[in-house]
Amino acid sequence: MCARIKIVVTRLTFSKRMACILQFLAQNIKPLPSGYSPEQRARKDQEIQMIRQLNITDYNGIIDLWKKADLEFKPNGRDNEDSIRRFLAHNPESLWGYFKNNVMIASIMLTDDGRKGWINRLVVDPQFRHQGIAKAMIDFAVDFFRNRGVRIITALIESDNQPSQSLFTSKGFERCNDIVYFRKRLDPDI
Repeated sequence: MCARIKIVVTRLTFSKRMACILQFLAQNIKPLPSGYSPEQRARKDQEIQMIRQLNITDYNGIIDLWKKADLEFKPNGRDNEDSIRRFLAHNPESLWGYFKNNVMIASIMLTDDGRKGWINRLVVDPQFRHQGIAKAMIDFAVDFFRNRGVRIITALIESDNQPSQSLFTSKGFERCNDIVYFRKRLDPDI
């Protein structure tokens, strides 16, 4: 028996939504290994896992998750509630959460310019790491971008974050050493 996974995808056409959901489910639902007792199987069957689009009402849950995972957080700049609200107004389909029994345990930001997609802020609650959740979120992101017609997907990863670099490599992403990232902060808190 499999744990039940529900994906809530909005603002895509019905056929694209169904294709996205079916592809994700086919890749991510796996039977429980043998050796589970009937009680353990029943408990697993009752777990509900879901990926859904996030909105500003999820702000506190997002920030709590980022803090648990020690993700850099700029409360006076880009990560304050007003900044996230503006971000979502411009990119309403870009913030997604992975929930287990109605508790957010992972999140991801997906943005694109119609040509290239960016995966940002992929984070999994430390208690739930090494269970394939980050890989499932990357698979979801790839399907999301594919359904939007985006054919190049990138991820910016800090140079000292070896686990994330290994994760993306394992999912078929190539390291680009010929690109240097530049930025200019108009405000030091951003």
